[in-house]
Amino acid sequence: MMHALRMAGPRQLVVDHAAPSPTPGPQDAVVRVWYSSLCGTDLHALRDELPGFRWGGISGHEAVGEVVAVGAEVKRRHPGDVVVVSDVVACGQCRACERGYHYQCDRVGLFGYGTVVGDIAYDGTHAEFMRVPFADTVLVPLPEGIDPRVGLLAADALSTAYQAVKAAGVVEGHSCAVVGAGPVGLLSASVARALGAARVVVIDPILRRREVAAREVADVAWHPDEAADNGEVFDACIEAVGSNAALLQCCLLVGPHSVVSVVGSNPSEASPVPATRLFAQEATLRWVVGNPILAAGRALRLMAQTATAPTFVFDSSCELVRTPQLLPAFDAGELVKILIHNAPDGGRQ
Repeated sequence: MMHALRMAGPRQLVVDHAAPSPTPGPQDAVVRVWYSSLCGTDLHALRDELPGFRWGGISGHEAVGEVVAVGAEVKRRHPGDVVVVSDVVACGQCRACERGYHYQCDRVGLFGYGTVVGDIAYDGTHAEFMRVPFADTVLVPLPEGIDPRVGLLAADALSTAYQAVKAAGVVEGHSCAVVGAGPVGLLSASVARALGAARVVVIDPILRRREVAAREVADVAWHPDEAADNGEVFDACIEAVGSNAALLQCCLLVGPHSVVSVVGSNPSEASPVPATRLFAQEATLRWVVGNPILAAGRALRLMAQTATAPTFVFDSSCELVRTPQLLPAFDAGELVKILIHNAPDGGRQ
C-alpha cells in the first residue's frame, strides 16, 4: 500500500492512505516518485471543465524519480535509473510514434486524466510509486548534474514551453509576447529569452504573477488592458492560458508574418480567431500540445545554459499528503506552481 492523491469531485483533491502499490507489466516500469507537481492544467479537471472526465483516479501528470522495477520486455531502462516521466503516454511502435507524433499514438493517454485523452486511463503521478507503461518510450533519462526539480518541469511544462516557442519561430532579435503567466507562460518567456529574443513581454491579469514575470524573465509585464491599449505588435505570440479571451488577445498582438503559438489547453469549441486580421498580417496560427518524449532532453540542454534556473516557477512546496491544503490558494491564482515531494530529503539535489 502507498499514499496517493485522487480527484474525488470538483475541487476535491483527497489523500488515499491505502492505494494499491503498482506492479509492472511486461513493457512497464515502476518509478519511485521523488517530485511531482500541481499544475495549472490540473485546474481544468478540478474545476469540472473537461467533458467526460472520470473522478476517482490518481491525479497528477508530471514526475521525476527512480526506476525500481521493470517488466521482462523493457530493454533501455533499468532499476536505479533516474528518469523524467513524460506526461504523454505513447507506445513508441505505431505509425504515429515512428514519425514522432506521440500525442497521436494509437494508445495515447495522459497520466491522471482518465480517458480525456485517448481511450485508456493511466493513474497519475501524485503517488509514492507509479506504473509507467511503455517504459522504453515514456521514460526520459535525467542527465547527470541536472537538478531533479528541473527534470520535473521537463515532464510537461518546460518541454511544452520549449516546443511552443520553437513553433513560434523565435530567433535572436525577435520580439515575443506571452499571454498568461502561469508555469507554461513563464517558462515560455524564459525559453524565448534563452533563444535570443530581444524583447519579451508577459501579459496576465494577476498582479503577483506579473511581478514574478518582470523579476525573472520579462522586459515588462502588462495587465491585459495595458496590452490592448499599447498598440505594440510582436514577431511571435504565445497563448499559454487556454481561454478564448487569451487567444483573441494573442491574435490582436501579431505583426506582419507573425506566428501565434497556441499552447494553452482550451476546453471551448467556440473560436474567437479574427480571421480578417490574421489574413491581412499573413500571420500563422499553430497549435502545440507538447511532447516531452521528444523535447525534454533538448529543453534541459537549452536551460542548462541560462542564468535563471526554471525552478523559479515553484513558489510553494509540500509533502504529498499535505497538497490538498494548498488547493484553495492555487485555485484562486495565489500560487503559480506547487512542488510536491515524497523523499524525506526532497530527492537528490
